[in-house]
Amino acid sequence: MNGTFLNVSGIDPNDGASIVFVWCRNKGHEDPLLLISGQVVGAIRPPGIAAGQFSITFPLPPGYSANDVVVTHDESGKQPLSNVTVVPCSAVASFQSGGTVTPVDRAVRASAAK
Repeated sequence: MNGTFLNVSGIDPNDGASIVFVWCRNKGHEDPLLLISGQVVGAIRPPGIAAGQFSITFPLPPGYSANDVVVTHDESGKQPLSNVTVVPCSAVASFQSGGTVTPVDRAVRASAAK
């Protein structure tokens, strides 16, 4: 798949928050374009995770940039959240034919880029 993927993350500080909405400012239109919505972490959560925390990865439509992305608390797209981080995702995908799959005897660890 060609294209850019972005990740938005942050905390929705609103009491009872359950969903956030990711929008693109729709060039030439007053209303933004809804890209995706996602769940926020609720009251039951693992240690170190805050209530209202979210992290959503999604494909960015062609012709838009990370600067066009807005995350809101409301379904109408009118209440943007502050302190949202928007970062491009990098992925390397390749397909190869042939070769041999062999077991690996050590753990592979992934960490987020900062």
